[in-house]
Amino acid sequence: MDVNSIPILPDSWKNIQPDTVYITGKGRLVSFGKNQIELGQKYDVKNKHLKAIEKGEVSPKGNMGLVLHSLFSRNQNQTLMETR
Repeated sequence: MDVNSIPILPDSWKNIQPDTVYITGKGRLVSFGKNQIELGQKYDVKNKHLKAIEKGEVSPKGNMGLVLHSLFSRNQNQTLMETR
Protein backbone atom coordinates (compact mmCIF):
# COMPACT_ATOMS: atom_id res chain seq x y z
CA MET A 1 0.00 0.00 0.00
CA ASP A 2 1.47 3.34 -1.08
CA VAL A 3 1.17 5.87 1.78
CA ASN A 4 0.65 8.70 -0.70
CA SER A 5 -2.50 7.04 -2.04
CA ILE A 6 -4.14 6.64 1.40
CA PRO A 7 -6.86 9.23 2.05
CA ILE A 8 -6.53 11.52 5.08
CA LEU A 9 -8.91 10.80 7.96
CA PRO A 10 -11.97 13.08 7.53
CA ASP A 11 -12.91 15.43 10.36
CA SER A 12 -16.52 14.22 10.48
CA TRP A 13 -18.07 10.78 10.92
CA LYS A 14 -20.45 11.63 8.06
CA ASN A 15 -17.51 11.67 5.63
CA ILE A 16 -16.02 8.32 6.68
CA GLN A 17 -16.63 5.28 4.50
CA PRO A 18 -16.76 1.79 6.04
CA ASP A 19 -13.74 -0.47 5.62
CA THR A 20 -11.65 2.29 4.04
CA VAL A 21 -8.13 2.78 5.36
CA TYR A 22 -7.33 6.39 6.31
CA ILE A 23 -4.13 7.98 7.57
CA THR A 24 -4.12 10.33 10.56
CA GLY A 25 -1.99 13.44 10.98
CA LYS A 26 0.31 11.33 13.18
CA GLY A 27 0.74 8.75 10.41
CA ARG A 28 -1.43 6.04 12.01
CA LEU A 29 -3.57 3.95 9.68
CA VAL A 30 -7.17 3.60 10.83
CA SER A 31 -10.30 1.98 9.50
CA PHE A 32 -13.87 1.78 10.76
CA GLY A 33 -16.70 -0.66 10.20
CA LYS A 34 -20.23 0.43 9.36
CA ASN A 35 -21.40 -0.14 12.94
CA GLN A 36 -18.55 1.95 14.39
CA ILE A 37 -19.37 4.80 12.01
CA GLU A 38 -23.05 4.67 12.97
CA LEU A 39 -22.10 4.78 16.67
CA GLY A 40 -19.79 7.71 15.99
CA GLN A 41 -22.57 9.61 14.25
CA LYS A 42 -24.96 8.86 17.09
CA TYR A 43 -22.75 9.42 20.16
CA ASP A 44 -20.02 11.74 18.86
CA VAL A 45 -22.01 14.46 17.11
CA LYS A 46 -19.29 17.06 17.79
CA ASN A 47 -16.59 14.67 16.47
CA LYS A 48 -14.53 14.99 19.67
CA HIS A 49 -13.63 11.30 19.74
CA LEU A 50 -12.75 11.36 16.06
CA LYS A 51 -10.44 14.31 16.76
CA ALA A 52 -8.83 12.33 19.59
CA ILE A 53 -8.20 9.48 17.16
CA GLU A 54 -6.69 11.98 14.71
CA LYS A 55 -4.37 13.36 17.39
CA GLY A 56 -3.25 9.87 18.43
CA GLU A 57 -4.87 10.13 21.86
CA VAL A 58 -6.58 6.75 21.43
CA SER A 59 -4.39 3.77 22.22
CA PRO A 60 -4.13 1.41 19.25
CA LYS A 61 -4.20 -1.58 21.61
CA GLY A 62 -7.54 -2.71 22.95
CA ASN A 63 -9.59 0.06 21.36
CA MET A 64 -11.77 -0.53 18.37
CA GLY A 65 -12.82 2.91 17.18
CA LEU A 66 -14.64 4.95 19.76
CA VAL A 67 -13.32 6.27 23.04
CA LEU A 68 -15.77 5.72 25.86
CA HIS A 69 -17.26 9.00 27.02
CA SER A 70 -17.16 9.87 30.71
CA LEU A 71 -20.85 10.85 30.67
CA PHE A 72 -22.01 7.32 29.84
CA SER A 73 -23.00 5.13 32.72
CA ARG A 74 -21.11 1.87 33.13
CA ASN A 75 -24.03 -0.10 31.64
CA GLN A 76 -24.17 2.12 28.59
CA ASN A 77 -20.40 1.73 28.13
CA GLN A 78 -20.78 -2.05 28.26
CA THR A 79 -23.59 -1.91 25.68
CA LEU A 80 -21.50 0.32 23.42
CA MET A 81 -18.54 -2.04 23.65
CA GLU A 82 -20.69 -5.10 22.92
CA THR A 83 -22.12 -3.57 19.76
CA ARG A 84 -18.73 -3.06 18.12
